[in-house]
Amino acid sequence: MFKAFFVVSFLFPIIAWANFPEMLQEFMDQNFQLRIQKFEQEKAALAPQIIESSKNWVVSSSLAYDDNQLSSLSSSSQSGTKTKSLTLGIARPVSYGVEFSATQTIHSYDFSGASSSLRQALEDDNMAQSEFSLGLSLDLDGNFAGRKYWSELKSAKLGVELTTKQLEQSEELLLYSFYSTYLQVKAQLSLVHLQGEALKRAQTRENLVTRRVRDGVSEKADQLDAQIYTRQQEEALRTAQANLSEAVSAMEQALHRNLAKQDFFEIPFRAPRLVDTAAQAPSSLELQALQREGDLLKEQVRRSSMELFPALKLSAELKSNTYKMGASDAVSETFPKSDTHEKLLALALSFPWDFKPARLELAKVKISQQINAKRQEYIKRNLELQQQRYSDQISLSYNNIQSVLQNRTIAQRAVKETNHLYELGKTDLNRVIASEENLINIERTFVSYFLKYEVLCATREKDLGLLKKYLESKKEI
Repeated sequence: MFKAFFVVSFLFPIIAWANFPEMLQEFMDQNFQLRIQKFEQEKAALAPQIIESSKNWVVSSSLAYDDNQLSSLSSSSQSGTKTKSLTLGIARPVSYGVEFSATQTIHSYDFSGASSSLRQALEDDNMAQSEFSLGLSLDLDGNFAGRKYWSELKSAKLGVELTTKQLEQSEELLLYSFYSTYLQVKAQLSLVHLQGEALKRAQTRENLVTRRVRDGVSEKADQLDAQIYTRQQEEALRTAQANLSEAVSAMEQALHRNLAKQDFFEIPFRAPRLVDTAAQAPSSLELQALQREGDLLKEQVRRSSMELFPALKLSAELKSNTYKMGASDAVSETFPKSDTHEKLLALALSFPWDFKPARLELAKVKISQQINAKRQEYIKRNLELQQQRYSDQISLSYNNIQSVLQNRTIAQRAVKETNHLYELGKTDLNRVIASEENLINIERTFVSYFLKYEVLCATREKDLGLLKKYLESKKEI
């Protein structure tokens, strides 16, 4: 009866990784949330490129046809004229607050339907006009020498660094959650094994007591107590299996697949590797992200300050035109051969009356900057305090593990000795059961201490921003 129960109880779905790094790598490769974060990082990296590409050449063109049949009292009216217009232009905004432009326009006129007085004044019914212009503008305000552009580009690059740190922080939190789940599987698997061993001992003892009662050496009450204790161990094993099933389910959700049934990895009854708990400078990924955010806000303050300058732009334009009977002739003689030129130099100034929107935006950014500084100060102080706390707790947990391992050795000897005394009739069954309970409780305590120790170490590494490196260095747990 016992053998069948015990074998079935261990046919449980457990993952069979060759080692912990392989399992960790699978999680990092397959986890949906981590894969989404990689896409987010790639998307964020495009922001500076978008800003840089805004300074490329811009080509424009337009084509128009005008059939003017409006009535007019003027003899020089172009009523009855058909006009075809083609405009080609290129422009290039330069990163230093300068913009260059060039435009070529060709108008082809058909005056055959125009008034006779207008036709007599022209050389031919078909004429072409070519207009060419060169323009140059220069910002003399807050964007002088392209300061706004360079500030915007710097902000975009700082934004990429901030996003990278935020994603790294999110990745570490996911790794921490996964590692905690993995430890739970290890702990619950160990408890299933320990409870199975306790059940095996209870069943063996029940068989012994049954024989002793049959031989008249022990009383019937001992047999009933032994049977009750065996049933209790079976219940405890089923509870441990249910807890293991729940932990494995969480692991399957993290890996997005069903787990294999091959190998069982339990927590070995030995002391873990003692980690170095020497104090280190606070450098959590959360703090690093806040520092990047502080750099970004500093640049935003600088850029917002530029909006307090009036908009001042200096522009120069050179135009040339000519009329010929053919479009090609008109274009070829427009610039620089044409004697007709127009030169324009302009200075434009505009500004809001009190710069209130700009001042309010600057005040808002400065408040965000103060909040960021306070958060950095708060996190630094807490990290420094936690460093000492982690050091004390890790040392305490490690010493507890050492102590409970020694207690287990003593408890195993005690179980063996009390069972021997019971077989000799020198002690009662209650003492044997008490000794057995003491052993299983000590073993459960070891699993609890081991789990707490590993979680403390992982939490400390997470707060130092080193969890990923810490986990990748692990061979097995």
